[in-house]
Amino acid sequence: MVSSASVTDQLSLSGYVLAALEPDAPLALSATDVSPNGFVANWQSVPGASSYLIDLYVNTASGAAEDLFFSEYIEGSSYNKALEIFNGTGSTVNLSDYRVHLFSNGSASVSSTLQLSGTLDNGAVYVLAHSNAATDFTSVADYTNSSGVINFNGNDALGLYKVSTDSYLDIFGVIGNDPGSAWTAGSDQHHGSDARAQTGDRGWSYSESLRHGSFSLYYFGHRVDKLSE
Repeated sequence: MVSSASVTDQLSLSGYVLAALEPDAPLALSATDVSPNGFVANWQSVPGASSYLIDLYVNTASGAAEDLFFSEYIEGSSYNKALEIFNGTGSTVNLSDYRVHLFSNGSASVSSTLQLSGTLDNGAVYVLAHSNAATDFTSVADYTNSSGVINFNGNDALGLYKVSTDSYLDIFGVIGNDPGSAWTAGSDQHHGSDARAQTGDRGWSYSESLRHGSFSLYYFGHRVDKLSE
């Protein structure tokens, strides 16, 4: 209503008011700089968005692995030999309850033993490497030596043994068998866990191990579930 000294007029308005439109959700892109302690989140920007909300979650022990297992095995040229043990149980583990056993050249009895020590956090790995291996191996190793269990060859079996249960949690190879030069074709071997990722093996077969086509060490030294990426 518009008023003057003696005249009153009616003013009518028509139409509608545009409310601010909610921006579309951004398209998530693959994370980069992934490590055991963090990552860089990436996404495509959205017109009209002034800020973004990222939802993170912590994977709990539900669906966790039953116990420790060998997550990587490397037997390469020269002294490039390494093992990686992963803890996906949901809890920190006391390593004093675990040993690595070496069975050399088809032996049915233990040829060498390594008693582990310390603790291993959930989601972390314990790396063993030959002390004369390349720096890419030794720089991420928790244990190095030039003899004992880490001085294995391609035809040796390796077992992850739990003292308190007097049982093997995981085995690479077949105890008591000698396959020749290696457990599969070729001399350079790099295997990561695949079907064993939840429970370990206890009875190794090549079909339950993922053989990497090349010696990419991107995953070595920290656990990433999608080893085949």
